[in-house]
Amino acid sequence: MRRLFRIETLFALGKWAVSLALAFFLTSLGSLVIADLPQVERPPQLEEFVDADASAKLQADDAELRQRVQELSTQSEAGALKLQAAEADSAAERETFRAWIEARRATGDGVPEQDVVVRTRRLEEIRRTERQVRADLDATNAELADARSRLGALTDQRSALLAAAHGPFERAIFVRQARVFGMRLALTLPLLVIALWALRTRRASPRWPLWRGFVLFAAFAFFVELVPYLPSYGGYIHYGVGVVMTLVLGAWLVRAARRHRERRAEIVERSEDERRRAIAYDEAVIKVEKGTCPSCDNTLRTTDGAPVNFCIHCGLKLYEPCPSCGTRRLVFFPFCMSCGTHVGPDTPDAHTA
Repeated sequence: MRRLFRIETLFALGKWAVSLALAFFLTSLGSLVIADLPQVERPPQLEEFVDADASAKLQADDAELRQRVQELSTQSEAGALKLQAAEADSAAERETFRAWIEARRATGDGVPEQDVVVRTRRLEEIRRTERQVRADLDATNAELADARSRLGALTDQRSALLAAAHGPFERAIFVRQARVFGMRLALTLPLLVIALWALRTRRASPRWPLWRGFVLFAAFAFFVELVPYLPSYGGYIHYGVGVVMTLVLGAWLVRAARRHRERRAEIVERSEDERRRAIAYDEAVIKVEKGTCPSCDNTLRTTDGAPVNFCIHCGLKLYEPCPSCGTRRLVFFPFCMSCGTHVGPDTPDAHTA
C-alpha cells in the first residue's frame, strides 16, 4: 500500500511539474507579446500637434536671428580688439606730445606754433578714430543685444506654441494608451474566459495537467502581466473582473459543496455492495492508507484501540477475515496477502490492479 501511495504521489507531482512548466513557457511567451504590442504603431510626438505654419516661420526667424547674432558677436569681438588698439594709439600719441612739449621747455627752445598745430591735429585725428571705433562697437553691441532679445522672444513664442499643443498631445497619448490597453485586454480576457471554462468542464479530463497549466498562465497574464499597462481607468476593469470572478467562483463552490453533500447522501442510501463496487481500487487503497473512508471521505475513527473494520459514519465494511486462512484483510484486496486466495470483489478495477 505504501509503495502504491508513493507511485501515486510521484505521478501527481509529475502532473504538477508539467502544469507549471507549461504555465512558465506560456507566461514567458505572453509577456513578450504583451510588451511588444505598443510597437504596432508609432507613439505620437509633441511636434505633431504644433501649428505647422507658425512653427515653420518661427524656425526660419530663429535661424536667421541666430546667424545674425553670430555675425554681430564676431563683429563685437573684432571691434573690441580694434578699440583696444585705438586707445593704445591715442595714449601713446598723448604721451609723445606731452614729452615733446616738456623737452622744448627744458631746453629753452621756443615751441613753434606751426609744429604745435600739426601735432595737435594729429592727436585729434587719433582721438577721433578712437571715438569712431568706440561708437561703432557700441552700435554693434546694441544691435547684438536687440538680436538676442528678439531671439529670446522667439523662444518664448516657441514655448507658447508647445504649451498650446500639450493638451492635444496628452489626449493623443491617452487615446493610444487606451487603444494598446484594449489590445492587451482583447488578448488576455478571452484567455481568462477559456481558463474558467476549462476549470469548470475539464477537471476530470485526462489532459487536465495541461489545462491546469493553461489556467495558471491565463490567471497570471490577466492579474499580473496586465497590471503595469493599466491606464488611469484600467483599475476599474481589473478589479471589476476580479469581483465578478470571485462571485462566480464563490457561487460555484457553494453549489459544488451542496452537490457533494447530496451525492454523499445518495451513496449512503445505496447498498454496501453497490457502494463498494462504485469505488475504484486505487482510490480505495490510497484513502484507507490515509485513514479516510473511501465512500464518505470522513476520517476513520476507533475507541479503546479496537480494530477499524467498519466506517462509523456510513457503515461501509473495510476489513474482514480471509475465508481461507482467517487473516484480516482489506475487502478491496482481490487476493489474500497471506494465502493468495482470490477473495476480492469481482470487479474490473480489482482484476486490472
